[in-house]
This record gives sequence, structure tokens and C-alpha cells, in this order.
Amino acid sequence: MLASAVIASAVLLSSPPALHVVSATGSERPNIVVFYIDDAGTHDGRLWNNAELTPNMYEQFVAGGIYFPNAIGETPLCCPGRVGTLTGQHTQNHGVTVNDGRLFKPAMHIGQALLDAGYATMFVGKYLNRNSPFTAADWKANGAGWTYLDVVRGWNGQYFNYTVHTKTGSVRYLTRHSTAMVADRTIDHLRATPASQPVFAVVSIYNLHQPNLPMPEFASDARCDDMPPWKPPNYNEQDVSDKPAPIRALPLLRAGDGWPMQGLCREMLGIDQTVGRVVEELRQQGRLDNTLLVFTSDNGMTWGAHRVAGKRVPYATPVPL
Repeated sequence: MLASAVIASAVLLSSPPALHVVSATGSERPNIVVFYIDDAGTHDGRLWNNAELTPNMYEQFVAGGIYFPNAIGETPLCCPGRVGTLTGQHTQNHGVTVNDGRLFKPAMHIGQALLDAGYATMFVGKYLNRNSPFTAADWKANGAGWTYLDVVRGWNGQYFNYTVHTKTGSVRYLTRHSTAMVADRTIDHLRATPASQPVFAVVSIYNLHQPNLPMPEFASDARCDDMPPWKPPNYNEQDVSDKPAPIRALPLLRAGDGWPMQGLCREMLGIDQTVGRVVEELRQQGRLDNTLLVFTSDNGMTWGAHRVAGKRVPYATPVPL
């Protein structure tokens, strides 16, 4: 199933039944919070199904959640995947086929639909690639569907030394890790939203994207030291004679013993902290019992499957959901 369509349908249930969302009032309308990470394949779930390492994610998404094992994104690239999540459309229909946010036509997306339905809508963190050339008109068009649009400006996301575009001006961050910033600003907006108004939030985190920098407090966390490498049967595949020519042309990877997981694990500790902080704020506000929590990624990663150390191939389309 298409991950973006699943998220959209979970909220809107396609266009005609969305009228039910519009007509519902008060506590009948659930809050929806999407934790949206970057470049994460499904692999075997070790990064989030360990109650000791990632207790917040384990509690919300593993012990108490529903797992969709066949969640497949259409395009193993950030910007097309993100627009697919926002619109629920096939890539050929939304037209964003490369990492260029200027191709997005934000006339209608899930944020706009829920804003029209009375929700406070917020998108915080990494938005669409290559937004540096956005004009004032571009930012106005992209912000129209959001109560809050607090997004990192630039070609891609950033961990340190970045500027956040908001609807009221730009904010410069030098030393605050962007994962922590996303939690900070999401919590601020939740606190600013009336208790009677439902919330739709996309908590968009740059981890696990290269250069793969964990939050400083987790950069040397010993809890991840002993995590075994990721080595499925197709890892660094020896015989690729049945694969397309571009795969057959790839050399064997140097990391023949499996894809190292320690660094990814340390990145996930910061993501888990963000999940915990946002969930605790929802709990304190009395919203949590009426909140749908979603965890997914904009696109997958191969992590060495079929000799591929990256994305841009169909093997990188499965995403966690």
C-alpha cells in the first residue's frame, strides 16, 4: 500500500467521507500527530522496537500500535515522497519527480483540508527540498494551508546552523540541534492552540538523513555500542546476475559484515526523546486519549541491500508505518 495514501486516508477517509470530519465537533474530532523522519527503511525494526533504547516509541507504536508491513512509497527520494504524503496522490499526478519544492502546487493538501475543517494545522521541521529560492509569494502559497509553517530553509534539512522560516518571520539557530528545535516549536504551538480546537501536526525530523548527526547528548551513548550490524540475506548480494544492469555494475560494498547500526541507533535516541516530549505535552493538555499518532518516513533506504548503499532505487521504497 502507498504510505502517503494510508496516512491521508487514515485522516480524511477519502474525499466524500471527509464531510463527516467537517461536521463533527469538539472532542469527536481526533487530534492527528505525524512523526515524520527522513531516509528510513523498515529493516527489522531494531531502531524503534526496543523498550530499553526507545521506550517512548515502543510504548506508542509497538506495544500499543498497528504496524503496516507493506507500506510502500512510490519514489525513493525526499521531495516527491513528501508531496505524496501531503497530497495522497501518485507521483505522476502531483508532478514533483525531483528534489525541488518549487514544483509543488499547494492548492490542496491534507493540511489545507483539515484547516478548512477547523483544525489547527502545523508543519514543523524539514519541509520540501530546495526552498531557498522561494519568493514571498511562494512562501505565502505554501503557508496558506497551515496555521503554523515552521520549516528549515535551504536545499535540504540541517542539523546545526540553520534558519527556520515561520509565517511571522525567520529565526536563526546556531547550536540547537534541529531535532530538539522541532520538539520545542511543536510544543509551543500545541500550547498556543485552544483546548477545544483539534490539532493536526507534522513533526518533521531530519534524522536519519546524512550526515547522520545524533543530538549531542546521544553522540557517544554506550547503549548502542553492541547493536549488531544489519545483514539481511540480500545484503551486499554476491550474485546480482538477475538484477538490472545498473545493479550488476555496482561493486561489492566494503562493509561486508553488515551495515553498521550504532550511529543510526544514536540518532533514534533523539527521535525517541522528541516523541516522548510531544506525547507528554499532549497528555498534559488532556489531548492524548483522543489523538491518532503516526510514525513514518518520507522514503526508505537500502542500507546495503543488493549492494546499494543509499536510495534512488525501487529497493528503497518500503517505509515504516
